[in-house]
Amino acid sequence: MYKLASREVAALDPYKFMALVGKRVIHPGGRASTEALLNRAQITQSSRVLDVGCGVGTPLMLERAGANAAATGVTDRVSVEVGDILALSYPDDSFDVVIAEAVTMFVDRDRAAAELTRVCKPGGRVLATEFCWREPPRRKHERCASGRSVPVCNPTRSMTGSTCTNRRACPNSRRRLGDSR
Repeated sequence: MYKLASREVAALDPYKFMALVGKRVIHPGGRASTEALLNRAQITQSSRVLDVGCGVGTPLMLERAGANAAATGVTDRVSVEVGDILALSYPDDSFDVVIAEAVTMFVDRDRAAAELTRVCKPGGRVLATEFCWREPPRRKHERCASGRSVPVCNPTRSMTGSTCTNRRACPNSRRRLGDSR
């Protein structure tokens, strides 16, 4: 088991960190997300496709990708190569479809997007999925001092000036629960 100080974690390359903690695949949305992305890609038999990213970018992941291509008998049509999303080694307008799953979060996104679109043919498709942060859902009820479950104030709907209109339940209210005024 590895034990790293926070400064050591901060200094790690994000892919190496993910590999260190045992993450072999970074896959936002799972298989369903990939299937939805592929449906939108509209790949045909004649499409030339670039899939940027290979697990967490370790040599082992590249080996596995190559083994998967061999096991499915597509090595005549699929190549696995080391590359840099910020400096792709392909000429402009090389691919009909360019896919990147959970890759741009680790790099300069503007530069990555420019490279992905540069290697995509005019009229082609660039598709990317990525993790994003969403605020957790707000609780609808909380326990008040008496132990009762009461609705939580939603300040975006119930605040008027600095006073909440849900005076019986809201801690932002000037009135307290049980106050008859």
